[in-house]
Formats: sequence, structure tokens, C-alpha cells
Amino acid sequence: MTEREGRQAAPALQVVDRKQAPCFKYDFAHYQKAPDLIPMWLADMDFATAPAVLAALQQRVAHGAFGYAPRGEAYDGAVLAWLREHQHWSPEAEWMIVTPGVNAALRCCVRTLTAPGESVLLLAPVYGPFYDAIRQNGRRVVELPLRYAAGRYSLDAEQMEALVAREKVKLFLLCNPHNPIGRVWLADELAAMGEICLRHGVTIVSDEIHSDFIFPGHHHTSIASLSEDLCEASVVCTAPTKTFNLAGLPLANIFVRNAGRRARIRQELLAAGMTSGNALSYTACTAAYLHGAAWQAECLAYIVENRRYLEARLRECVPDIVLPPQEGTYLAWLDFSAFPYRGQALDAFLEERAGLWLSPGWEYGTGGEAFQRMNLACSRETVARACDGLQRAFAG
Repeated sequence: MTEREGRQAAPALQVVDRKQAPCFKYDFAHYQKAPDLIPMWLADMDFATAPAVLAALQQRVAHGAFGYAPRGEAYDGAVLAWLREHQHWSPEAEWMIVTPGVNAALRCCVRTLTAPGESVLLLAPVYGPFYDAIRQNGRRVVELPLRYAAGRYSLDAEQMEALVAREKVKLFLLCNPHNPIGRVWLADELAAMGEICLRHGVTIVSDEIHSDFIFPGHHHTSIASLSEDLCEASVVCTAPTKTFNLAGLPLANIFVRNAGRRARIRQELLAAGMTSGNALSYTACTAAYLHGAAWQAECLAYIVENRRYLEARLRECVPDIVLPPQEGTYLAWLDFSAFPYRGQALDAFLEERAGLWLSPGWEYGTGGEAFQRMNLACSRETVARACDGLQRAFAG
């Protein structure tokens, strides 16, 4: 790939100017940030969604009426076919519950499947709203710090079992692929986690929202696909919103095989008034899953090349910034441990010296203080500018 080709989006992708419409990612004033920063923090894309999705939405908008709309058989069929073809997992339609988003689903599961004061397990560092879902609902966070050695994360299964037993854990919030560290958990790692949960009567809630962003050489496995028992013990949360840049059209699908647990979750969602999407989100998801596969593959390929570009530039210019291997998601996890900055001091240094607005590692719990998360779902030019900023900041 030539430099000129590398700085352009792949043919099926269209880079859009996010400043031309309201969006959190570029809302410098709201977050009291300098307007010349490069915002690579929030996990959405700078790409227009798939052409098939745009066409379906335009047709639906042209209809002109936006009354109450059911999700319908076409929606169910599209979701199930996508999971079958792309995730190699075949849940049944009756297991599916629609909610406005995965974060809403996580909070609902915490409220439904635990009592106030009970313990919920996380593998840290992990997506910050996991902590909020637990603490804001009066439950207790139990962190299992992942092992980090030679730039790679792994699970200590013995430590996990001891922690589950000692802290009387009732619920395990699993992130797979794991945000922010980029791990795609292997089947044997998931099986080890699952067996511990089965032995101790722990329910598993698996957030699989990033499961369509799997790097070459890796394979996504849903923990619910490993055995009948694990399927029965699991709640799996999926969504089209990350895959197709549709977060502004909130929609997620929860899969719960256990009928009693499914009824309890549905009742909790009913009580909160969070039991449906809307006409446009249903339209977008159906079109994405039926006709968006080629676009999604092109998007993933472009993100993989962004990651390779980032690795090459840092290796050349700032080799002391460590990049743990990225197996999935479009989020790079940068290790600044070699430098004397931690927590908010690292945030300030990168903003002031590199001109970068990244996602602070300390927001992801134990083990994140010397890290920052960088969103690679953007133009190659943006990644290049970020690398230029890092080179300037750490020169000498």
C-alpha cells in the first residue's frame, strides 16, 4: 500500500465530518476540552454506515409516518441469521429480548439477577460502565486483575475460583471481545471461566457488542455456545450499533435460554419501560444484518490496517509505548508504563503535549492507570496525526 492509498478510506467506506452534526465525540465545549485536540476517545466511528442501511433508512423516512412499530419476523430472521453465519452460534428466536442498548441490558441484569449488597465479578481492566452498572444499583464490585506480562493479558483461573468462593459472587459480567485490552477470549479460557461459574452457581452476563471486530487469525466464541449447561447459565448481549456505527439509533438484543431468568429480565425491562427499539432502529438493524456483510468486512480490513500503521509508526518513533496484541475491537490499548505519568497526569500530558484526547485508562479500573485507549475507527490521516503528536510529545 502506498502512503497516498493508505491515507484514504477503503472504497466502501466514507469518512464523514462528524463536526457537521451533533455528536459527543467532537463536543469539545461540553467536556471542556481544547477544540484543536484530536478526539480518539469515544467508541464510535468516523465512517458513514453501510450504504444498504442508508438506503433502507431513506426509504423508511420517505414513508413519513413514525408511529409505534413492531420488530417483526424480518428483524428476528436477520438477527438470528447474522449470529448463525458470523458468530457460529444458533440461539432461538424465543430467547431474544430487545432493549434500547447493551448498557441498559447490563444494568437490568444486575438488578434482576442479584440483590442489593451482593457481589458481581469483573475482569479488570474493563469497560468503565460495568462498574457503574454495579455500584449505581447498590451491588458490590469484585475485581479480578488480569495477569499482564510481556505485553499480554491472560486469566488466572485458580485466582478466579478462589475469589468467587471467598466473595460469594452471584454474577459475572464478562466482556468478549474484551474492551479495552483487545483480547478475544479463547474457547478453553471461556470454558475455564464457565466451569468455575457453574461450580459456584454464578450467572454469566456476556457483553459481546464488539464480536464482529475480530482480527485475522482469531475467532469469536460466545460462552453460551460451549455447552448446554453454559448456555443455560448465560445471558448474552449483542447489538448492531458498534458494528455498523448506529449507536445513535439505540438497539440491543439479549439472548436468555433459561425461561425463568428470561421472564424475570423481561419483567424488569417492562417495569423500566425499556422493552423495544423504534421504527428506524429496527429498519437499520434488519438492513445491516441482511445486506451489510461486505461493508463490515471492508471496515474491519481498514481498521486492521490502521492498527498496523500505528504499530509501525510507534515502533519507529516512540518504541517505549507498548501495544499489547490486539485480537479484536477497533480500540487500541496503549501502555505508557515506561514514562513517569499516571492517571490524570497522563491525560493532561497527552492533551497538552501530543494534542490527543484519548480514553483514560484509569476509568477501566485496576491496572489501567498507565494506559490510554485509542479509537482506530477513523481515517488513516487521523491515525497519522495522532502518531505525529505522540512523536512530538515524547521526543528525546
